[in-house]
Amino acid sequence: MARPKKEADARKSRRITIRLTETEYEVYKEFARRGGFTLSELIRLMMVNGKVSYRMPIVADMPQLKEITAQLAGIGNNLNQIARHLHTGGVLTDELQKDINACVEDVMQMRKEVLTLAGDYRGNSQTLVL
Repeated sequence: MARPKKEADARKSRRITIRLTETEYEVYKEFARRGGFTLSELIRLMMVNGKVSYRMPIVADMPQLKEITAQLAGIGNNLNQIARHLHTGGVLTDELQKDINACVEDVMQMRKEVLTLAGDYRGNSQTLVL
């Protein structure tokens, strides 16, 4: 079965030819590939919008990361309870100060662990703009 014909106004009947260096061509071609566009779609979007950007999702499904996230949630809960206690007129005791210091130390240790796990994935969030 043949593909249905497009409406007359939806057909692209005009052609614009541009010349690019080999490097420019490869850059645009790779950008289009990463963004899920054809090269023609990318050029049309750039002509209409002036620029094109998209985010490349970075997925890290690691058990260690899930564990650290759960630990951070627990620390956040502890700090919220301490803040609530202090905001309602509670006294900052030595024991409470030790708890706060322990939370800060835990957060710093987890920060180191996350940076170790991240390895080469540190840097920007992979937003590409052309």
